[in-house]
Amino acid sequence: MVWRLPFFALAKFDDNNCRELPTVVTDQFFHNYSTHPVSRYWELMKNTRFGQLWVLGSWVLAPLLTLLSCAAVAEEIKIGGTGNGLGTIRLLGAAFSKTNPTMTVTVLESLGSSGAIKAVPRGALDIGIASRVPTDAERKDGLLATEYARTPTVLAVSMKSRVTGITRAQVADIYAGTLVKWPDGTVIRPVLRQPDDDNTKQLKSLSAGIEKAVLIAETRPGLPFAVIDQEAADKIESIPGAIGVTTLALIRSEHRSLRALSIDNLEPSPKNGASGDYTLIKRFYFVTKAVPTRLCKSFLNSSNPLPGVKFCCRRVIGFLDVSLTLHPHGQAESCTR
Repeated sequence: MVWRLPFFALAKFDDNNCRELPTVVTDQFFHNYSTHPVSRYWELMKNTRFGQLWVLGSWVLAPLLTLLSCAAVAEEIKIGGTGNGLGTIRLLGAAFSKTNPTMTVTVLESLGSSGAIKAVPRGALDIGIASRVPTDAERKDGLLATEYARTPTVLAVSMKSRVTGITRAQVADIYAGTLVKWPDGTVIRPVLRQPDDDNTKQLKSLSAGIEKAVLIAETRPGLPFAVIDQEAADKIESIPGAIGVTTLALIRSEHRSLRALSIDNLEPSPKNGASGDYTLIKRFYFVTKAVPTRLCKSFLNSSNPLPGVKFCCRRVIGFLDVSLTLHPHGQAESCTR
């Protein structure tokens, strides 16, 4: 939008000659009102000192007020990445925007960790959310990765299921196809992910038998498949008998109707994760440029002190506590509490 300011807006205005405003000014301003029912009122206005002042004030102040309103528009921080971390970031973003009304946090749909790492150096994201650190090749783009939280990775079923726990041996049998029904007779439908997906890798890490079974499952026809974390959660929720890998963070932050199963009688709780008893843990990283922007620093430095954030991390999300310190020169370090 281009403002076409009248020529007199830049001229010196003297109270003593305010009655002498050029006729072209008032005529130009009031021309569009000549056919208005109250045109006689405008005619009187333009020939009075008050009317001329009102004309000048309107023409000068309108663009100024518009510029000020534009300046007041909230600055945007774009964040995106792994689907497992997005629900949490939306909660943190809402808390941040509430205490920083001139800044707004936009959380994009799932891009995956690799997508986030590629998007940050290109300027498509201000902050990426990843479940892995950038590779040496990716770090050449000048990236900084800082761990900010951890959450249990879990095997989950729909809340409609009565299953509450599972053993490693049963997991292997389910994926290999030798255990095909739940105790209530429902057919078991494992939801698969890409072979190189972090969730798949973590599932395989549970045992050599499970690793072999997952490879078998990838060749079994007809099993449900999901590309992103939210799609996997959708299918675990909606497909009768489904079981799949997700995280406690996603389940709680997105209020999913999913139950995280105990494995070998060990609950996937933050407490068990922090103690090291439950070993299936996913780490989350903020990925930024080597020297984060002012907006990034504002969000990163505020992530832990924000009102409600400790509530989110400890009660709702099930994260282990991780504090983040961003130094003035832009380098970051993280430490677990």
